[in-house]
Amino acid sequence: MTDKELMQQALEALLEINELSKGENAICLPAEIDGAMDALRTAIEQAHAAPVQEPVAWAAMLGNYSHVSWGKDRPDYPIRYEVPLYTTPPAAPVQDDPDEQVIRERDEAEAIADALAEKIAAITGCEIGEHTSANSPWHSALDAADEFLASHPPAAQRKPLKLREIEKCIYDANNDPIVACRNVEAAHGIKENT
Repeated sequence: MTDKELMQQALEALLEINELSKGENAICLPAEIDGAMDALRTAIEQAHAAPVQEPVAWAAMLGNYSHVSWGKDRPDYPIRYEVPLYTTPPAAPVQDDPDEQVIRERDEAEAIADALAEKIAAITGCEIGEHTSANSPWHSALDAADEFLASHPPAAQRKPLKLREIEKCIYDANNDPIVACRNVEAAHGIKENT
């Protein structure tokens, strides 16, 4: 008898017991039987919905020899012992809970934002603080970056000096190499530190 047949037989027995639970001479509580019947019905429905696995081969003993007959159909020649052989279906891939995935992505984004805020603080030299109800390090880092960029405009794109510009730097320096270097720096927008 298969599992499905056993469950069906148990359900039929519960239905008969349910009839005995009615009236004055009830032998058990109807609510308990109803719960058991509902659970059994659910199990039967799931068993019927499950795919039936068919054998891929049959192993058999033919006299003193073992034999494997491939295919789902049982061999029709006389066999002393036979065993159906099945494959195991591959396991279904484990699906991540969508909520857990969202939480994991949020945590990763927060970690990146924290690291970025720390880098901005290191570059700008500003104190960005910790996460509190009154402080957001991410917003503090953005403000610090804005202030830093406003006070440190990007350097102009430097191009090599033309020969005439180099000659002018040397001529204006009266052949003094240090002054000539300072003139080249000034031509590139580099100011002398004094």
